[in-house]
Amino acid sequence: MRIAILDLGTNTFNLLIVDAIDNKFSPVFKRKIPVKLGAGGINNNFIDLKTFNRGVDSFVELYKHIEKNNYDIVRAIATSAIRTADNGKLFIEELYSRTGVNIELISGEQEAEYIFKGVKNTISFPNENILVLDIGGGSNEFILAKNNNLILKRSFKLGMARLLDLFKPEDRITAKTINKINSFLNTELSLCINNCLNKNITKLIGSSGAFNTIASLIFIHKNMSKMKNLSNKILLDDFYSLYNELIYSSLEERQNMKGMPLFRAEMIVVAIIFIKFIIEKLNITELYQSRYALKEGVIFDILEK
Repeated sequence: MRIAILDLGTNTFNLLIVDAIDNKFSPVFKRKIPVKLGAGGINNNFIDLKTFNRGVDSFVELYKHIEKNNYDIVRAIATSAIRTADNGKLFIEELYSRTGVNIELISGEQEAEYIFKGVKNTISFPNENILVLDIGGGSNEFILAKNNNLILKRSFKLGMARLLDLFKPEDRITAKTINKINSFLNTELSLCINNCLNKNITKLIGSSGAFNTIASLIFIHKNMSKMKNLSNKILLDDFYSLYNELIYSSLEERQNMKGMPLFRAEMIVVAIIFIKFIIEKLNITELYQSRYALKEGVIFDILEK
C-alpha cells in the first residue's frame, strides 16, 4: 500500500510518500517547501495574499509528485497557522478546488496525538514520566507519556513564527530580548511547567524541524557521521555549546553554518532559547531527538485501522 502524507505546517509544507506493509513502511519520496505561512503577521490570525498564494502554489507542486507516484491513500493535515487564521477555511477550500484533496484541519490535541504515535515508534517509554516536545512554527505540543501510553497532551500557540513576530529579535539577539522571551514563556507556560514538575520528569524528547536541525548541527560540529538512527541522544554539554554559538551569531553567520537550512536560520535562535527554558525549568538531565513526528504518526494511525 502506498501512502502519501502532506503535513501543512506553519513554516514548511512536507510531503512523505511511503510503501507500507503490516506495521512497517519505507520511504519512496520526500519533499519539503518552506512556505512561511506566518509571514505578514501570524499573530493577526490572517494569511496575507502573497503568503496565501505561495502556500497554494506549494501545495499544488507537492500534489504533482503524489500523482506521479500512484498512491493508494493520501492524507493532508493542516495545523496551527491554518486553524487559527480567519481565512484558513478559504485557504483549505482553494487547495481542494485546485487538487481535489480533502484537507483535515486538526486541533492541537489531535496534532499531539499524531506526534506521539510517530515518536513512540522511534524510542521506548519506560516506567517513568517522559516529556515529548514538538516545536512548530505556529504551536508547540507538550506530551507527557509513560510505558508507551499518552498521559497528558497540551498545545500552545507559542510557535517560533509567533515568537519572531511578537519579539522581532535583533540580527544578533541581545540579552534584553532573550530575557523578554524567557519572561513571556514563564508566564504563558507556568501551569504546564508546574504540572510537569510534579511528575518528576528528567527526560525530554524533541521532534520536528528545530530539534532535527539542532541535532544535525551538533553531529556536524563533532565530525560525526550522518544521523542514521530514528532517535539520537543529545548531550547537554553539546546543546549548551551550540546554544552559545547560535545566540552570539548574526543571521548571515547562521546561514553559512554547515548543516543549517536557510529557512531555519532566523527561527533557530528563538527555538533553542525555548528549549533551554524548558530544560532548565524542569531540571532535564537527558535530551533526545526523534526523527519521527506528525507525518509518521499519521501513517501509523492509518496502519492501525
